[in-house]
Amino acid sequence: MRRSVLIVSCFSLLLIAAYSEAQPQISGQLNGTLRAGTYIVVGDIEVGVTDSLIVEPGVTCLFDSIFSIRIYGYLYAVGTETDSIIFRPNDGVESFNSIIFQDGSSNNSELGYTFITGAAGSAINAYYVNVTISHCTISANRANWGGGIYFSSSNGVISDCVVTDNTAIHNGGGIYCTHSSPTIENCIVLQNYSNYTGGNGSGRGGGGICANHVSSPSITNCIVDDNVTEANGGGIAVNDNSNVTILNCTMNNNSADSSGGGLYISANCTPVVRNCEMHSNSTEMNGGGICLETNVPAIIDSCTVHSNTAAWNGGGVALLYTDPEISRCEIYDNEATHGGGLYSFKNDSTEIIHCTFSGNDALQQGGGVELDSSKVQISNTIVEGSTGNGGIHFSDSDTSTVAYCDFHDNLNGDFTGTPPANLGIITTVNANGDTCDDFFNIFLDPLFVDPVSGDFNLQENSPCIDAGDPESPQDPDGTVADIGVHYYEITSIRDQQESHLPAMISVSNYPNPFNPTTTIRFDLPVASQVRLEVFDINGRNVTSSQPPATSNSYPPGKQAITFDGSGLASGIYIYRLTADKLSGSGAPQAEPTTTTASGKMVLIK
Repeated sequence: MRRSVLIVSCFSLLLIAAYSEAQPQISGQLNGTLRAGTYIVVGDIEVGVTDSLIVEPGVTCLFDSIFSIRIYGYLYAVGTETDSIIFRPNDGVESFNSIIFQDGSSNNSELGYTFITGAAGSAINAYYVNVTISHCTISANRANWGGGIYFSSSNGVISDCVVTDNTAIHNGGGIYCTHSSPTIENCIVLQNYSNYTGGNGSGRGGGGICANHVSSPSITNCIVDDNVTEANGGGIAVNDNSNVTILNCTMNNNSADSSGGGLYISANCTPVVRNCEMHSNSTEMNGGGICLETNVPAIIDSCTVHSNTAAWNGGGVALLYTDPEISRCEIYDNEATHGGGLYSFKNDSTEIIHCTFSGNDALQQGGGVELDSSKVQISNTIVEGSTGNGGIHFSDSDTSTVAYCDFHDNLNGDFTGTPPANLGIITTVNANGDTCDDFFNIFLDPLFVDPVSGDFNLQENSPCIDAGDPESPQDPDGTVADIGVHYYEITSIRDQQESHLPAMISVSNYPNPFNPTTTIRFDLPVASQVRLEVFDINGRNVTSSQPPATSNSYPPGKQAITFDGSGLASGIYIYRLTADKLSGSGAPQAEPTTTTASGKMVLIK
């Protein structure tokens, strides 16, 4: 007998199992278990309302045409790290349609350690269902919205996934959410593309991720890099009453043809963005790193925004018709035509508190900051090393307040345009005995530890120490607030030494590109156990056979790990360092005990 055929009605599993060169063919309604092996999908597949389908590790589904898998019941397709599940077009077939979780399907459905490529209608669609997608690679798919993943009225989980090289004609090259609030965590969203050939739709944008129409996703510990949009939000776009939370993420090397090279948020959203990095993003309009537009009372806290460019306004940050609070942010080495570090237009109550602006450049006005028709409160902030027309340029913004700040070495003056009366005129001394204006602004070198390397901590003799607003909350050491992002702790010699260290772990690697070794350097505020993981573009961990395979303990300060890529192929790799504070290391109790930082490196052989 060459083969056997089992057919159980049009509503059950059609399985043609070949014992020669042919492979089993599947279509119709599936129920039960799909064993490890390769299957040819010859028609649409459905999992019925009362049915369950379990897909074992090692299954490969090859689609012979533009077919879909529609789940009305329960799907469990979870592979392993070494034996994944694959859904892709058959050889010579351009694409299949999608894996679709329909309204009413099980909230317990799960996809894990699955590779999906070649879908033409989003790799995964979820409608009114809370599915879990973990440790999956979603690559080279396309759709009108959400080239990789499309969530509609769904609040599931997307974790530890690689979403790369997907394309959306409209919004959300990698991931699109509408009326949805999923948890997106520990994901790599890389090299996706949206608004292809000018496609729009409401909220236009989101090369990597788009959250639209009353969506409130939580995006945590994600790398959102190298994405492109022909609209707004090269990395992430958030629109239309969507209250997103973005924590501990990078948005680097993204680009937008409109506004928000790294991040764009607009139209009545109330987001929180904290402990994020946006660098080397670009936009043809406003906000190289971040653009907030039209009633977005955001909280932007403890972020690093550097080396971004905007053709128009706000190389680092652009604020348009909106009033956020920006605190403890480093904004440096950004460039724009107006407002190299930050540009504010028609804002009534924006607050900029405890920030550091350094080395920003404007081709016209406001090397550090430009305030245009705005009323902004700036306090406890450093503006130094700006090039262009002034540290802060005021245009119809003389009701703004600038107090307890430090200005130094700003080309063409600290203040240009029409600043508030008496701003910058030395009239008195502050509590430290340094000369200042009526608003207790000083005009001295802040004495950073190493600004060239991006270390804006204060040296022990900095004039910014205890020179902030005495009515502000005290620094953690119980003293008057310092000026700038980082406070200098003065309670003991040991604490003084620790305050020179970065508040969070930071990483870089050199050389990059490399062959075959590169050194990954990092700074630790306290003694920590550090673990290095390296992932390829498909999300596979390639460090299991590479030293160091396990974590090692390191003392505080500048440290380094050498990574050897001798056994790897040329390509892009993502490295992630996780630092767990060792007990008794002396870090303030308010600080997290675990910190992660990631970067991208290129191996060329």
